[in-house]
Amino acid sequence: MLKSRKSTIRRSFLAVAIVVTGIALTIAGLAGSLPASAAATPRPAPAALGGISCPSAAFCMAVGGTSATMSTGVSAEDWVAGAWHRLPIGKPAGVSSVFLNAVSCPSATECVAVGEGWEGDNAVPVAETWTRSGGWKASKPVVPGGDGVSGLYAISCPSTSLCFAAGAADQFGPVPADQLPLAEQWTPRGWARLKLPALRGSEENTLNGISCTSATQCAAVGDYSASLTQYGLIEQLKGGAWSASKAPKSVNGMLSGVSCPATALCVAVGQLLNGHSLVERWSGGTWTAAAAPAPGTTSWLDGVSCASATHCVAIGGTPVPSESAFVDTLNGTTWTKTAQTGKSFKVGALFAVSCFSTSAKAVSCAAIGGTTSIDATSLPLSAFLTGRTWRVVPTV
Repeated sequence: MLKSRKSTIRRSFLAVAIVVTGIALTIAGLAGSLPASAAATPRPAPAALGGISCPSAAFCMAVGGTSATMSTGVSAEDWVAGAWHRLPIGKPAGVSSVFLNAVSCPSATECVAVGEGWEGDNAVPVAETWTRSGGWKASKPVVPGGDGVSGLYAISCPSTSLCFAAGAADQFGPVPADQLPLAEQWTPRGWARLKLPALRGSEENTLNGISCTSATQCAAVGDYSASLTQYGLIEQLKGGAWSASKAPKSVNGMLSGVSCPATALCVAVGQLLNGHSLVERWSGGTWTAAAAPAPGTTSWLDGVSCASATHCVAIGGTPVPSESAFVDTLNGTTWTKTAQTGKSFKVGALFAVSCFSTSAKAVSCAAIGGTTSIDATSLPLSAFLTGRTWRVVPTV
């Protein structure tokens, strides 16, 4: 079955440990010369980053783990003054093999990140909160009851005092049929689990993306199985109630990301089993499937971010051995394929994107990715888009 990037990270994260050591951050044509004192100091291996949030061009936050497989700790970097900086961050107490999948920053002074970690024999949701004055501190989401695998894979904070996170909860055991969609709400008082409906006959429910414009307007997307067929899943908060629906034209498909630039508009992206990208648009109170350009016959879309109702950027990729990251840009009502990044560097994968401004001529975004989609061998990188021009910058 199809799986999103977050699900891929989860499967690797739960598999037998793959220890990656001795990776040096060497990027030809991009690495500047270092002072002699800096060159003499050993640098830590680059972190594996999977989530990014940029409230403005001057500030971004990226999160992940110490490695993409069986990560022993969490990682965070901020983009300030035109450069990435590694931030001190500790993993939540009592967990091992932990990874932060997503982050949302409603301002340049506050962020909330979510992920998953092993607690004894069970995988459980984890979270961290950050303030500019206090740094990163572990938080504690609600852990679903029972034994099994649960985690949070996406987060959206419509304000500095409110966030919604989404994922999956295996409440009764390792049987896939018991996996339910999971949503939790964060306020400064802590976390509370939300009651989500499940479609009749659905199994293996997972939410991979969420976007909220207010305390009463959210859209979360993912996938579920019914009668041995996979479909795109949409969980939507309107007013004070959540409702579940099958994504249109998503037979043998799934959704991996969503962005809602306005209370009456959302754009979701994903893929179909036949190798085509899937785009869903919510407007006028109805979800409809749309077409987006893609390279070749096999591709997928991992994430989307909309700076406005008419300017969105969706990031995706193509499989090995000819893998390559690609970008689709919505300008007005038309999707177009955006040119690949600079000739001096190959971007093998883009995992998450955050757009922070738009003008009549250009949209500005930042994305987190890697040199390849293969976790054990990928080196992390970031890419900044202004209009149609990409600039690749190594992370630290």
